[in-house]
Amino acid sequence: MKKTLLTLTAIAMMVQNADAMYVIGNPFGKWDPGVGAKMEETENGWQWTGYIPFFSSFGFTTELKPNMDWDTFNNDYRLSPTDFINSEDGSYPLHFGQPEAAFMGLGKVCTLTVTKDEKGEYSVSVKNKEMPEEGTWGVIGDFNSWDYDNQMLELNPNIWYTLFSSIEGNFKFRANQNWNIQYGAADSFTISGAGQFPILQDGDPFNCEELNFVAFILDLNSNQLTVKTDLSSVSPLALRGEVTDWSWDGKYCMTEIPGSQYVYSVTLPSIQAGMKFKLADLDWNYYYSTQNLEMKLGETYGLTERGWENMAFAESYDGPVIIQYDQLHNTIRAIADPNAVESIEATDDKTIYYNLQGVKVENPNNGVFIRVSNGKTEKVLMK
Repeated sequence: MKKTLLTLTAIAMMVQNADAMYVIGNPFGKWDPGVGAKMEETENGWQWTGYIPFFSSFGFTTELKPNMDWDTFNNDYRLSPTDFINSEDGSYPLHFGQPEAAFMGLGKVCTLTVTKDEKGEYSVSVKNKEMPEEGTWGVIGDFNSWDYDNQMLELNPNIWYTLFSSIEGNFKFRANQNWNIQYGAADSFTISGAGQFPILQDGDPFNCEELNFVAFILDLNSNQLTVKTDLSSVSPLALRGEVTDWSWDGKYCMTEIPGSQYVYSVTLPSIQAGMKFKLADLDWNYYYSTQNLEMKLGETYGLTERGWENMAFAESYDGPVIIQYDQLHNTIRAIADPNAVESIEATDDKTIYYNLQGVKVENPNNGVFIRVSNGKTEKVLMK
């Protein structure tokens, strides 16, 4: 035992000062060596606050490298306790390498603070919160005997999300784990599958038949509950990559295009050449890639589910760009935002044209087209 502790200490002291610290594990990407939540560097150490579900394992890493060999990642970068332990309040030593242990979540909002002492040894301070911060939402109902809230995650302002492996019976939504602000059903019906349902403040409880692997999206802007049961889209997909440090960011979440059949989009202010990304859900249960680092505006690419390779665009584009994901055909493409530009300039030999659907046009004539020239995108009228 003494030899093991000396070895672990020696490994820790050989590691250089960390430039950054990340939380990794089941809630952050299923222990993918390239995915984690970046911790904020403060005077007291690296800090992160968030909700970690029951029995969800997590640890820390000093660096994220997609596709890294697991043994290299585990031995050189991953920090863990020496055993599987519950993340109760307290301070715990962290070690590189074996054993491959982890902390276990308690279904609470917690603050994690990682520090490094003068000897080069790491430790983490854990502080749990029994009550979530103001402005949070949860689900409560028959599925948990109305005892506690299943906390939801805010995807975008006033849009909240949670996932159930199984749910049946009555339930309601409420804010801040009390009954001061609560929502139920606006009409009398039973939820039996995917769909959209109106919500009403102080309404009657929702009732649902037994549903497995179901997602609830509570939209307080439009007073609507969206229920999704299709495993390929249980959680909304988002663009996740180098621009987000591979973490979830609600502003990159894809939303369904009104009137379309399972076509989702997100608008980016610009595209940087070589910026790697994937489409992924909240928990990295599903992620997609073209495995192509030379994508071009207007062209359509087939997606590979759970592809390890990333995708990126070959060229940079200064104007707003719409990324479209077609779930039925499992494809992705990017088109210039036709509503974002209005100027008309002379063309040159390097100019590329697209129609308003993002399809490349060799000889544009008689219509409105998107022109891309020297990294600039604009809408033009051709006669």
